[in-house]
Amino acid sequence: MKKKIKTQCAECSFPPFERICITPGGKASKGCPTIGKKTLVKRAKKEYQANPTAEFARQASIQEGECYSEREKRPYVLHPIKPRFLEIIEFAQKMGYNHLGLLFCIGLAKEAEEAAIVSQLFTNHGFKVTSVVCKAGGVPKEEIGIKEEEKIFIGGHESMCNPIAAFYTANSYYSWLNK
Repeated sequence: MKKKIKTQCAECSFPPFERICITPGGKASKGCPTIGKKTLVKRAKKEYQANPTAEFARQASIQEGECYSEREKRPYVLHPIKPRFLEIIEFAQKMGYNHLGLLFCIGLAKEAEEAAIVSQLFTNHGFKVTSVVCKAGGVPKEEIGIKEEEKIFIGGHESMCNPIAAFYTANSYYSWLNK
């Protein structure tokens, strides 16, 4: 039986512009999905041909290009000209979105504080924002089989990370999730 190799792009040993996912004919580390997951890549490419996914991907690529200057010069050196939050705002506007979901981790204290700032930034640009913390629902970790000694706060209540409830909450304005 053939042993499966774990995909781990974060640990790729090649610089970005030498990687096969960026440069045709580039190099691939062990477990590279561009080389090892050709069926999945082919299926994903097919998905990009169907609306609304096609328009989403098209606008995302246009937005990406608009965020760098001097793209016509060679050799090319990346010169970003827009902060990521402005990219998100412009992309959402191009897509005609008026409601954004903002999910964040309470365990990353600085990021949780910044979530309020990001929410206000999006609101100031005309978006309705639904922000949801990862611990939404306050579900005790014991409900998923966590033992007392496995918790961070032994002897007290500890809510599990609940990305499913966070996602559903952020998207609750869709009628199909309200059933």
